Amino acid sequence: MKKNVLLVKLQRVGSSEDKRGSRFREQAAQLYHSEPCYFQVQDKILQTTGEESPCIMSGILRAKTVCSPQNDVTANKTHTPNLTSRKTIFFARQSPLSRGKAAFTLAEVLITLVIIGIVAAMTMPTLIQKNQDKELISRIKKVWSDINNSLLLAQTDYGVIGDNGYLFNSEDDAKTVAKNWAKYFNGSKVCETKTQSGCAQYYYELKYATLRADSSGAATVSLTSAPKIILSNGAIISVDTNKSGCDAKTYTATQTDSLGRPLKNPDGTNKTYTYTSTNCANIQFDVNGNKNPNQFGRDAFHFWVYRNKLDVAGGTYGGENLKNIITGKDEFKYTNYTKGQQVE
Repeated sequence: MKKNVLLVKLQRVGSSEDKRGSRFREQAAQLYHSEPCYFQVQDKILQTTGEESPCIMSGILRAKTVCSPQNDVTANKTHTPNLTSRKTIFFARQSPLSRGKAAFTLAEVLITLVIIGIVAAMTMPTLIQKNQDKELISRIKKVWSDINNSLLLAQTDYGVIGDNGYLFNSEDDAKTVAKNWAKYFNGSKVCETKTQSGCAQYYYELKYATLRADSSGAATVSLTSAPKIILSNGAIISVDTNKSGCDAKTYTATQTDSLGRPLKNPDGTNKTYTYTSTNCANIQFDVNGNKNPNQFGRDAFHFWVYRNKLDVAGGTYGGENLKNIITGKDEFKYTNYTKGQQVE
């Protein structure tokens, strides 16, 4: 018996019947002008094209011919096929769809992809926001801890544990206090003014946690010219002192409505009121510097320094959020708005 390996190029047209057996052998034998040798399929590579049933498939079929002289009907002469030639054999085979196998049309796949895209577009902003909030919360806790530790170090240096009056005294202005305080933050630097070389980038606007508007009804923002302490992690602390030495002092302020707009007297002047406070300084900090969102209650906060404590400013400065984060309730509450938008 003589065995040869034959490469046959195969094109299959799907139909309702499967005659891969004898029909394939007969066509192969006729094609090579040989006896009806038996073709044993070793492997195949098929590639599907088209969407309809029956489907059209093409590929290469590697077969082994098993021929013997006894099968030769022409004077016992063995015929050896031309192994270098490749012919095309057509045979019918039932398509996968007609045999009940599940499949998807192109339209169904496209509809599914569209639905997935819509769901992703709806959920991704929320997931991104949650991830950003998580990062901000971590930064807030770190910077708040650094501030408290720095004040404790200063109290230790001055030999007055529990008393902030020596750092925030009645003689030193905000620039001096900022430079003295910066010593207790490793790797920090001080910008006394916006015009100082390399400092302009640290003076920028901050949105309020809740809407505030001017007399025309346009939403406003906060901008301070106070000296800055720039920490090594990128956080910025703004220092504004009262030069009170943490002793009681009387102040005059303007009365405002819920949006921060001045209330007027009958003669058109602003209504004012007086109050007494023992706070030593007004401090603002932004945990990620001039990076967004640059809004109180999110990445920026305001607090007052007293002789023996720190008090977080609430309301429009988002102090409730800072209190929540400090106590382990990681939650943000704020109003999204754009500077200049009209407030009803």
